[in-house]
Amino acid sequence: MVKQPLHDSPTRSRFQIPALFKKAFRDILEQLSMVVVISMMIMVGAGLFTTMISTLDSLKTTQEAYYREYDFAHLFASLKQAPVSVLQDVVEIPGVRQAQSRIVMGGNVELDSYEGAIRGLVISIPDGGQPALNKLYIRDGQLPQEGSTHEWVISDAFAEAHTLEPGDSMSAILNGRKQTMIVSGIGLSPEYIYQGNPGTIVPEFERFGIFWMNQSAMEGIFQMKGAFNQLTARLTRQADEPQILRQIDAILEPYGGLGVQPRERQASHFFITEEMRQLERMSSIIPVVFLGVASFLLSIVLNRLIRTQRGQIAILKAFGYSDREIGLHFVIMVMVILLLGLGGGILFGVWLGLELSELYAEYYRFPFLHYRLDPSIFLITALVSAIAAFAGVLRAVYNVVSLTPAEAMRPESPVLYRRSLIERMGLQKWLDQPMRMVVRQVSRHRFKSTMSVFGVGFAIALVMVGRMSEDALDLALDQDFRKSQPFDLSIQFERAVSPSAEYELARIPGVQKTEAFRTVAVRFSHGHRDRLSSIQIFPSKHSLQPILDVTGKKVELPIDGLLLTESLGEALRLHPGDSVWVELLESGQEPVLMRVDGFMNRFFGSSGYATFESLKYLIPNGTALSGVVMEVRDGEEASVERVLKKWPLVAGITSTRGIIDLFYELTAQTWLITAFFVSLFAGGAAFSVVYNNARISLSERSRELASLRILGLTRGEVARVLIGEMWVVILLAIPIGILLGWGLTWLIIESLQTEMYRIPMNISSETIARATVTILLTAMISGVIIRRRIHKLNLIEVLKTRES
Repeated sequence: MVKQPLHDSPTRSRFQIPALFKKAFRDILEQLSMVVVISMMIMVGAGLFTTMISTLDSLKTTQEAYYREYDFAHLFASLKQAPVSVLQDVVEIPGVRQAQSRIVMGGNVELDSYEGAIRGLVISIPDGGQPALNKLYIRDGQLPQEGSTHEWVISDAFAEAHTLEPGDSMSAILNGRKQTMIVSGIGLSPEYIYQGNPGTIVPEFERFGIFWMNQSAMEGIFQMKGAFNQLTARLTRQADEPQILRQIDAILEPYGGLGVQPRERQASHFFITEEMRQLERMSSIIPVVFLGVASFLLSIVLNRLIRTQRGQIAILKAFGYSDREIGLHFVIMVMVILLLGLGGGILFGVWLGLELSELYAEYYRFPFLHYRLDPSIFLITALVSAIAAFAGVLRAVYNVVSLTPAEAMRPESPVLYRRSLIERMGLQKWLDQPMRMVVRQVSRHRFKSTMSVFGVGFAIALVMVGRMSEDALDLALDQDFRKSQPFDLSIQFERAVSPSAEYELARIPGVQKTEAFRTVAVRFSHGHRDRLSSIQIFPSKHSLQPILDVTGKKVELPIDGLLLTESLGEALRLHPGDSVWVELLESGQEPVLMRVDGFMNRFFGSSGYATFESLKYLIPNGTALSGVVMEVRDGEEASVERVLKKWPLVAGITSTRGIIDLFYELTAQTWLITAFFVSLFAGGAAFSVVYNNARISLSERSRELASLRILGLTRGEVARVLIGEMWVVILLAIPIGILLGWGLTWLIIESLQTEMYRIPMNISSETIARATVTILLTAMISGVIIRRRIHKLNLIEVLKTRES
């Protein structure tokens, strides 16, 4: 009789692989808590990656479509006043495809429903029609009728802030004359996606609005018949932009040209571009951190799981399962974890991406939102997540397939006995028997203990990273606003005024103290680099406007030189003691060479700083003021504002307290929403890491612990052996986790620095305390659960189990 082979290959391929599937899913159920936490880590990494990439892609797509459909200009030039005939000279420049002149003026608006001061930017448009460049998107109503002098279109953010509709009326003070204006429509412009009041870091929609009027009406109101004070232009694709900028500057210089700005430096475009650049950098750092930690935890879990299954692996190999099939069994586990995390992450990312895109669309006023889900986003997310997941298990799977059946059937070789460091120091007399066992276990299994320590350390680090944004915002606002702007109100004038205006403001009832300032628009030039910026000018002795660096240290202004922000110095490649050309744009005089005395690091903005005394001989009318800050008695801020509204030269009023509140309400939301989810999942990760470390240790040492019970140790003493080991790991992990958290935070912060924002590296003691308390609480809860499992150990069943 011909003997049949013990293992028929077709039958084995038909039935054994499903059996391994069953075993894989059984192992997954047994390690369900750790599977869940690793899946959650992958979900967060994949979700944040999907969120940020889809949001970034949607914003770019929306921005490009808006710019294209509504003819956003490439160049913007301001000047004092020039005849319309000058426009022809600009159009004839090679590379200029289209140019348009317009009148742009400031004005004050009064609403019966709002007590505060409202500043408006009024822009001319062709009578009864759309401008050729920077066209308006009319959300409601219509453009002013041709020939109308009392109609205008108002910006949608201003309309929403005051619940205004077409047909509503308001009072406006334009060129010193009060008149009633009717809202003909509510609109938006690609030029004002970011609708910020000049001089503020956040848009104050209640206090600042943009208004579009007929050209003929503005010419009459501001006595500018046949003249303009601003010019916009679009260029051809082959245009030499730097050369065109120089030519337009030369044409406008006789008319008080204030400098030509390319689109890249236009305020609205600059703000949104910087935000997108920051979002792009975040998408390459934060998700990778989570996926990296998930990869690390997955490696730890599978390596320890394989050690507990050496006997099972040996039996499988002895029965004819190939290395490929056994390796596939563990790959299946990884695939399940990956698919759970990836599926949840994509769903989470799509939802959060849509929410975040709508938040951006509200903050940056887009008329529409093209939320774009490119299939490549899902493919990239899946690829990145898969690389992270399998990178953590390659070594573990290799260890599986490299074991021979005979080797796998033998227990691992015992660790060579060595006296622990505590024993060599003679400190063992202070430890009872269970604690000596804990110390020996940790010191002998150094690799396993080290991996456990770093696993818990990464959980602590993620809790710290979750609070990174909140800590950074708190420090930045505290330094750049609460401490460096201790005044209550800041008043900006329509134009530079006499110093006597400060004394008049000081006499307003409720005003306790005033202090003047001057802001001048300049072009800094150093070598071939230049930047349009400003110089903030203060009295030599100033207390309401202290100049503080990021450390909170007061910076003294130089007697006859300049201080620049570090971001501006870096852009111009300047060093202390270098000289920089300063062109005062409002005067039209020749540039002057000034010494840079030093640099200061500020969190917001990019400008220069000087005193009135150092610049009074360089600036025409050098003692004139741009504005005044004031300290007001408690409870009288509103009454002071009512008085200031009647001043014809007041162009704007800013409340320091209001700016801080708005910053938290608007800008901070985009940071804190992400931080909330990071913190939430970091806390869950912390618990699962600690608990599963203890649970796997219990699985590995259940026979040993049962033996100790048989030898006479109490349940409490046996529990102390395992729980004590967990606490040793926790206590070692806390300082390492804090260092890892500091390092990850620094890496993320450094990647987010832009010319507009200098995000501070700030880890508060509260953050460290919260991370520490989180890990201690998870250890306590895990200890209670593990203690109950130890008490339920069936000694006979455990001792019957073959040691592996």
